[in-house]
Amino acid sequence: MATVTSATGTQTSTATSQSLASFSNNFDNFLTLLTSQLKNQDPLSPMNATEFTTQLVQFTGVEQMIQQNQNLTQLINLQTQGQVTNSLGYIGRTVEASGTSVQLAGGSATFNYNVAAGATQASITIKNASGQTVYTGTVPANSGARSFVWDGRSNAGVQQADGTYTYSVDARGPTNQPVTVTTKLSGTVASVESLNGNIQLHLSTGQIVPVGDVLSVRSAS
Repeated sequence: MATVTSATGTQTSTATSQSLASFSNNFDNFLTLLTSQLKNQDPLSPMNATEFTTQLVQFTGVEQMIQQNQNLTQLINLQTQGQVTNSLGYIGRTVEASGTSVQLAGGSATFNYNVAAGATQASITIKNASGQTVYTGTVPANSGARSFVWDGRSNAGVQQADGTYTYSVDARGPTNQPVTVTTKLSGTVASVESLNGNIQLHLSTGQIVPVGDVLSVRSAS
């Protein structure tokens, strides 16, 4: 079931409220002390009002800063809520994003990548969740969008368990010079989450994609 989660601004709002409450207590104590001193001052030697005035100005400045922080937090929360609302359109749709992880499911996984012009050869390295290399092999090196379908078997022919795998593609030119390769991941968005101001898309495959990494969006097939 599609869900939306937002955890942004809670800690900041709590800290601001605590600061404002602490300031109010200190200010009340200051006023109480000031009133007592004024009542009990020596009429023949009145207390210096300049110091009290300075402290009052300082307290007022602190109060204004706390209130400004509080207003800023509210604005940030409103902006984040708007971003989450806008991101709801991703739910149920298939996105393609920059990334190096792919889900092996049912003994099959598709690795998408894009090769810049000039490559004459390319190879792929696939690693499991523990970082161990389970497969290496050659892949198409033609420039443009390419894909490699893996049957989930290691170089030794052992079937690997379903789960998340990472990969890298190394492309080389005629003089063995490196050629730029962009790796991608894709999946259907199941939920949207706001975490510390960052919008993240949770895919049905279990992968998490920052919304800024999305390259394309299409209707779920």
